[in-house]
Amino acid sequence: MSSLEPGAVIGDRYEILSLIKAGGMGAVYHARDVRGGPLVALKEMLHSFPYEVDRNLIYKKFEEEARLLELLNHPSIPRVLAHFARGDNYYIVMEYIEGESLEQLLDDYLTLTRKPMPPPLVVECAMLLCPILQYLHSQPRPIIHRDIK
Repeated sequence: MSSLEPGAVIGDRYEILSLIKAGGMGAVYHARDVRGGPLVALKEMLHSFPYEVDRNLIYKKFEEEARLLELLNHPSIPRVLAHFARGDNYYIVMEYIEGESLEQLLDDYLTLTRKPMPPPLVVECAMLLCPILQYLHSQPRPIIHRDIK
């Protein structure tokens, strides 16, 4: 589910260029910093709960996670440049990195070959991820990533 259209400006700073990917909890957009900064990936997290929740607690958890991500500095992890909230939605601004996601690569392989990826190629991909996971796990507050794509 995406809620922003191309041309919309969010946070008085980021103009939406296109939708990169949408899911049940939010969307990621390709955006332009209207103040002349770099192109960015803008992650929108939607919080529409069917019941009343403590919005202050949700914002506190978002703020804590965003600040933690802003401290990360690894060449294979997009830098988090900023974060903010608007209403019930939360936004994280990250470096935009050109290319396909791991998820898209796997989908493309399956579509092209109609076969699962062969084990040697799976191992090669996993080996590229190991230094990133090691970096995340070695942080003062270890970070466990549950959705690697």
